[in-house]
Amino acid sequence: DIKPENIHVDDNGRIKILDFGLAKGGEEGNLTQAGTALGTANYMSPEQAQGLDVDCRTDIFSLGAVLYEMITGKQAFRRANVPATMYAILHEQPPPLAEVCPEASRQIQQVIDHALEKEPPARYRSVQELIEDLTAIASGRAVTSQTSSVTALKPAVRSLGVLYLRNLGAPSEDYLCYGITEDLIVDLTRLGNIRVSSMRSILKFKDSTDELADIAKQLEVDLVLDGSIMRTPASVRVSAQLIDITKDVILWAERWEESPDNLPRIKQALARGVSTALGIGSSLVEAAQIGTPETENPEAYDLYLQGKYAFDHKQEKDDVGKALRLYNQALTVEPGLIAAKAGVAEILINRGEYEGAVEEMELAIAESERRQQLADQARLCRLMSEAHVGMSNWEEATNFANQSVQCCRKLGDLVGESDALGVLIDILRRRAKFDRALQLFERTLEINQQLEDHQKTTKALNTMGSVHLSRGDYERARQLFGEALLLARRRENKSLEAACLCNIGLTYRYTGDSDDALDYYEQALAIFKQLGDEPHKATLFYNIAVVYLAKGDYEKSKEYFERAATTHKVLGDKGNFALAHNNRSAVLAILGQYERSIRGSEKAAEISKELDFPVGIVVANDTLGFAHLCIGKVTEAEGYFQTALVLAEHSDLQWHLAQTHANLAEMQYITGNYERALHFACKGEQIARAIDEEEFIIKSSAYRAAAAMIVQGADTGVAELAGIQEKAEAHRDPLYRLIAMRLHGQMMIKFPVADEDIVKGRQLLRNALAMATNMKVAHEINWISDIIAESEATN
Repeated sequence: DIKPENIHVDDNGRIKILDFGLAKGGEEGNLTQAGTALGTANYMSPEQAQGLDVDCRTDIFSLGAVLYEMITGKQAFRRANVPATMYAILHEQPPPLAEVCPEASRQIQQVIDHALEKEPPARYRSVQELIEDLTAIASGRAVTSQTSSVTALKPAVRSLGVLYLRNLGAPSEDYLCYGITEDLIVDLTRLGNIRVSSMRSILKFKDSTDELADIAKQLEVDLVLDGSIMRTPASVRVSAQLIDITKDVILWAERWEESPDNLPRIKQALARGVSTALGIGSSLVEAAQIGTPETENPEAYDLYLQGKYAFDHKQEKDDVGKALRLYNQALTVEPGLIAAKAGVAEILINRGEYEGAVEEMELAIAESERRQQLADQARLCRLMSEAHVGMSNWEEATNFANQSVQCCRKLGDLVGESDALGVLIDILRRRAKFDRALQLFERTLEINQQLEDHQKTTKALNTMGSVHLSRGDYERARQLFGEALLLARRRENKSLEAACLCNIGLTYRYTGDSDDALDYYEQALAIFKQLGDEPHKATLFYNIAVVYLAKGDYEKSKEYFERAATTHKVLGDKGNFALAHNNRSAVLAILGQYERSIRGSEKAAEISKELDFPVGIVVANDTLGFAHLCIGKVTEAEGYFQTALVLAEHSDLQWHLAQTHANLAEMQYITGNYERALHFACKGEQIARAIDEEEFIIKSSAYRAAAAMIVQGADTGVAELAGIQEKAEAHRDPLYRLIAMRLHGQMMIKFPVADEDIVKGRQLLRNALAMATNMKVAHEINWISDIIAESEATN
């Protein structure tokens, strides 16, 4: 038990090591049995922490930890609690000496690194080698023993497929096999460097007659856990075997019969059998809380499993109601059943009843903390974060997501950490904190690469695509969404497939390809309707409204924005309600209903400020600026536009930055400030081209060309405006076509090269007026009419 407390210096300067209670007897064998972790956690070796067999090299590791502390004054692996410390010993490296003790030499760092290798064969083979290196350093010589040392042996990632436990009893008992299989998979994911196939991926092999080797190949695993359960009124019979497919060897097999009262303990027995077969010590299993029963009450556990089965296999809305009833029945039997509380919360989140979910989870989290159940805390905190996201409570959502990440790290739960990071990335994306989101995404990819988990990779790709979408990099976003879609379909994940389809639709929407966008939205909507997913249906209402806006169907666009706003309001999603409500107001402004537009955007801005929601604040101020411009309140309009501009720039909202610059160019042009119009148009065009945003390129370049002609007093921009008009027609957004037609016609009249140019210009304006009248675009009707009237009065 090497640690500072056991190392003493006597009055003569001699070093004495005390406490040999864990020593190894010469003839009696190892007195510290494998499977038992003894010693002080902060100085344990990895093999000691796992309860594996130990030799002299475990003392070398502990001595390395002591040397680190002697030099830095800090313990190498100390964490907040024992599970976290053991995880650090197994998976992490202490901070480099240079960070805490700059005067420490590179060679002493090498010695400590060599002593602290995770794998025993990679460490010093004996203390004598370590002494030789220390002596060399003291004498000013280079260390030598490490040149022949074994390279650190990284344990290979093992891959395990837990096959659906076969039901040998009545067909109605299938929920039992499903629930235990799924819970076992979740627990075994915390076994460090072992990738466990997800429940979704193994469902396709339920009742399969394929050879185990073929199933393993399709799952891309080298280990398979195959088993069965048969329940009768008198007993529960379980059979299981763990097979190494690559070697065609049975690593562990057992059959046993339990009393029905011991039903909650079946998962624990299976988890311990697998852990033992894989050489994982009981101390690590306990630290990671693997196999811990959800409850000791068999009736409550049975009801919980039925509820889980009903929810996870939901096809219709009634299935969700059935699951909720079963979870509540389980809680009636055992009010403190955390798993059932989490199930209720998950259903409430699915329904959009976020406040109810939060109330349910607050009690569950308190109970999990009291029981020190980190695994339950991690899941509950992640669900709590999702609920707060639904209510746009960003700070609470961030805090709970971070708590979930920390719980998972203490447990060594890489899969859980990846899930929690996904929630955190989504929050950061919504709050326009893109750089931090990208950093966390790198960590999720690192985890997925370590575990070779394609399912998590799919989710990560989809989330990362959303980050690039928010930044305006549509090509990269579409590429990532496409990769995620292929993986989702390959693994038959309908919910994720729909999310990918929706996101691909978003990329087409942003590039002006309305028909393609609607096609992907319809595919996604069909899946979400089938699943009864109300929050995602609300999102699609919003997206469809935007497509109709781009197509110039403003009445239909207003209708869908109203449906989206109403649904988000019912769901309690304040952030998305603010966006939908504001965009409805923007459509009202296009239709000339300016006072209603201003009231709606003011409400949206107020909500967005309360939420600290940058995107919501920016778009509301943009709409307020436009509406005030249309009613002639120019000073107020400029104030709103400038507020949007500053916040968009501060939050790195490139799409919105391009939009606001284009709007400012339009305002300055309409009010006769052509030099300022030229300034904002040039800047807006530059940003729009950088993010390849076609509609803002059209708008900014059109105002830039027209303003430049007026400022410079030349006709050189007429041909360019004709080209811009052609691009606007190809872009298929009629509103931008109107802008280009108006400016083109105006400049032909203002700077005619030939007499017929004035006639052509007026005809172009009349065509634009007819188009604006047909579309009911009030501001364009007014502006075009004024230009025509001025032209006719002049001539």
